[in-house]
Amino acid sequence: MSKADYNLSSEQELSIKLKCAICEKYVTLGDVEKHTFSECDKHKRKIFSLLLDPSKDVTDDHFESLTNFRELGDYKARGQDGKFYPMKKHMVSRSATPATGSEHDIKILKQVLGIKTLVDLRADSEFLPNEHVTPFKKLYAPPSILRRPIYGYEFMFKGVLGKTSFSAKVNAVKYFLSRRTDLAKKEIIGHLNTDGLFGLYVLFLTYCGNRLGRALDLFLKPELYPIHIFCNAGKDRTGLLTTLLLASLGVSEEDICDEYAKTQYADFGRHKAFESSLVKAGLISEFMEAPREVMVRTLEYLKTRYGSIDNYLEEIGFRLEKRMRLRRLLLDEQSVEWTNPSLNYIFYWQVLGNPVWR
Repeated sequence: MSKADYNLSSEQELSIKLKCAICEKYVTLGDVEKHTFSECDKHKRKIFSLLLDPSKDVTDDHFESLTNFRELGDYKARGQDGKFYPMKKHMVSRSATPATGSEHDIKILKQVLGIKTLVDLRADSEFLPNEHVTPFKKLYAPPSILRRPIYGYEFMFKGVLGKTSFSAKVNAVKYFLSRRTDLAKKEIIGHLNTDGLFGLYVLFLTYCGNRLGRALDLFLKPELYPIHIFCNAGKDRTGLLTTLLLASLGVSEEDICDEYAKTQYADFGRHKAFESSLVKAGLISEFMEAPREVMVRTLEYLKTRYGSIDNYLEEIGFRLEKRMRLRRLLLDEQSVEWTNPSLNYIFYWQVLGNPVWR
């Protein structure tokens, strides 16, 4: 859809002025395309054109350094009546940590997408050394950032350490006493390289279920939307939380696995800290990837171990009543068709920014 589809006269185009969320210039509707390509030196991409097309999503290509970004409005979910309903657009998105994002990137999250709440799944130890002075923390601050770390005592001591062999634990103690902590860590998490991503996800689901359930509870609060989910790479913890969120809505397993596998094409070259953290921990290259078959195995594990994915959701406290409330919030059960051009503008600006009528 373009401005031509609205059938506005030249006088109407000139009477409507929009403020670019990135460079903060005001331009008339008739000059939008010219502005997008030639005037705004700060973003150089088609960000401004998003205001003309409610069906268009922001993608990874719109960002400079933030990576693994995508919105979750492209899926359909089966309702109680057996019919499929689309998810509402621009309500939930995900990415790697915004702490690596440029000012341009954070302005897209805040001013173009209107992200109101960011759900941070990282542990304290994963914060960047200078994170407090990054554009992310300058433009966002509590209560907009809600901490829901997935790592915890249960995961580290009952899960990771619990699966470590006795000999590896002895070696780890020796390395710690000699202050060779890097080698000690490798001894403790060495079994993860053997079990791979699937083994890691089993540990998350087994020992972090209550934390995942509390994170899902945030999506029941309408005042928090639009919500953005992230961890370090936006891959494993974010991937599992997204999986449980989509499953709660009734999205098909095929679509859930496809959504997870999109991370396989993320440009982690923008996120050097992620790659270096894996190398430092002694993890193999598989942990940089997101093969579709890993999520297929993970969903099969949930069905085998708990009887169904819904049973797992019940176990972690995200019960049927909550899942019904979530569907009312995130599924477009009305499937409204916006045919009036003026209503179309108003609807989209409510999501991505405010119009300026002059």
